[in-house]
Amino acid sequence: MLSTAISDIDRAARQAELERLRRSEGRDALRRAEAYLATVEDMVEDDLPAVPAALFDEIARFVRAHSRRLGRSLCRERGDSPTAVLDVLFELEERVQRRRSDLLEAA
Repeated sequence: MLSTAISDIDRAARQAELERLRRSEGRDALRRAEAYLATVEDMVEDDLPAVPAALFDEIARFVRAHSRRLGRSLCRERGDSPTAVLDVLFELEERVQRRRSDLLEAA
């Protein structure tokens, strides 16, 4: 009986840790998406014709990690247009926010 109680406590602690990690990952993804959005918005305001290649590649990797469809959409429009990148980032931000709210409701 004691061993069952200990294993139940251990299982609950592991589950709580996993939930904490999922929430943390969601917050981190949202912060990163917002940082990219702010950077690209500044580029639009400064009338820059294209997102620098290194930044575009970094954004593309981040987007692909969260949505292959959005990653393909971003890379298909490889013109590096800041407005195209902004569109994809806004859609990704909405997706991450929805996922976070679904996780919070499930908890």
